[in-house]
Amino acid sequence: MSIHEIAGLTMLSLCVVHVVIHPKYVVNTTRKAFSRGSGLSKKARFSYMLSFLMALAFILMIVSSISISQVVFNNRGTIFMKHLHRMLAALLLLMVGIHLGLHYKMIARKLKMNKIVSIIMIASALIFGIYSLSTGKYISYLTSAVSSAEEHASFQGGRGQGNGNAQGSGQRYSRGIDFAKTGITVLSYGSIIYVFCFATYAIESGFKKKTKQILT
Repeated sequence: MSIHEIAGLTMLSLCVVHVVIHPKYVVNTTRKAFSRGSGLSKKARFSYMLSFLMALAFILMIVSSISISQVVFNNRGTIFMKHLHRMLAALLLLMVGIHLGLHYKMIARKLKMNKIVSIIMIASALIFGIYSLSTGKYISYLTSAVSSAEEHASFQGGRGQGNGNAQGSGQRYSRGIDFAKTGITVLSYGSIIYVFCFATYAIESGFKKKTKQILT
């Protein structure tokens, strides 16, 4: 949990800093995005809006992280904030995947990998990513905050009865690092990002082919 909180807050902060240290680019792109005669393509406008939503999600993620932090800030947070944290994490995986997919060709050119190796890695990532989506908690995390709000509303509207004999136990975290479990978790979420990345690339390529066919 200590590593999760420290590494997570560090990465989130770096993402926000990444945007803040490029004020000229942000200002110029914002002007072009909202100007009809700027000549900015639809893809560039979409990429800008996606980047804006990602930056907003990163900021909200930091707020929720601090709110529920049990190690770094010694907070407990509300149940809603915990669910919001999970939903934002799921949304960020989706948005980061789309963001990378929009620049798929550029990234592939820079990597310059062997075709056979790249095919094997792509197939493995897609298979593991689809498996992780179908068997993991990603979908439930994606709707976590909405479900939490509905549960809270139904709870407020009803009456509960208890016998007063409930027993609770605090959440315990084992000491040390389970490297195998950590590695599988990183690969699982990384492969989910790649599924969204490849899907974005495939959809964009399909639209381009259809456009070329219409023009010819």
